[in-house]
Amino acid sequence: MNWIMLVSLGINGALLLWVWSGQRKLNRLNDELNQRKDLHAESKIRMNIALDGADLGLWEWHIDNDTFVVSPAGAEMLGFKPEEIQTNTSDWEQRIHPHDIETRREKLQAYLIGLSERYEFEYRVNHKQGDWLWVLERGRILFKDAPDNEKVMLATFFDITSRKEMELELTQLATTDPLTGLVNRLIFRERLMLEWNHTKRQPRHQATVAICDIDYFKCINDTYGHDAGDQVLKFFADTLAGSIRENDLASRLGGEEFAVILQDNSLVDATHWAERFRMQISEAKIAYGSNILTFTVSIGLADIRTQGDSPDAALKAADSALYRAKQKGRNQVVMDEL
Repeated sequence: MNWIMLVSLGINGALLLWVWSGQRKLNRLNDELNQRKDLHAESKIRMNIALDGADLGLWEWHIDNDTFVVSPAGAEMLGFKPEEIQTNTSDWEQRIHPHDIETRREKLQAYLIGLSERYEFEYRVNHKQGDWLWVLERGRILFKDAPDNEKVMLATFFDITSRKEMELELTQLATTDPLTGLVNRLIFRERLMLEWNHTKRQPRHQATVAICDIDYFKCINDTYGHDAGDQVLKFFADTLAGSIRENDLASRLGGEEFAVILQDNSLVDATHWAERFRMQISEAKIAYGSNILTFTVSIGLADIRTQGDSPDAALKAADSALYRAKQKGRNQVVMDEL
């Protein structure tokens, strides 16, 4: 009997020791889990502080269930409170500019399926007040080897509107005449090259180049001053731009010389346009102080299609026609002598 009781006590003691050991392990695991939660919470707090300091927004996307969370700093960047941002990707996409949304989807999908090693995209997103902000977005999947139902993507985004506006301003300075707002000689020559190449590929394609020169412009500057000359140039440019179609191109080449590319126009069609424009200019009257300014224009035309050597040949032909218009007494429209 004593022997059986000793065995029973030994077994019970072993069970108690096993339960106690298991409880200790469980308590230790719970402590570690709570510690990890605390560290995770602390890490998120630190991350939010860092993002706020860097003016960065953050979104977290749980791909499987389409849960989409935007950080408080990201919501504030767009003028919203965190609770005003819905928690799905479709709501976020509704804020993206219509011209950017498809390209963003393509880039994001290419990254998700492994066609690109990184995701980065610049696009416009709508501010609560209605303005469009440019943002640069960079993101990655946290654990690429995680099961599909556990994949999470994180991305930062920050406001680059000022940079974009500066880029646009620099582009305009490089491509636009600052006084008249028309494209400059560089852009005109690029377009002329495109039209010339088009006529080489498709001989039936028609296009005409016109060079317009304000008659006796130096006299306007000498008589009334350069401010008056600038007013004439701006009036001329506005009238020229308003006289052509959307697919045509008007340019200021320099000084009082302007040029136009008339797409899908034969020389005969271009002559009709040039005569209408010449009459419009000759009938115009510009008030400058107590003075009324009037002036005329001479125009030379050339068919881009018939100039086989280079685009410059078309410009030279139109310039030659302009020279003959000046010789004939100005206020004339002259076609290139084919």
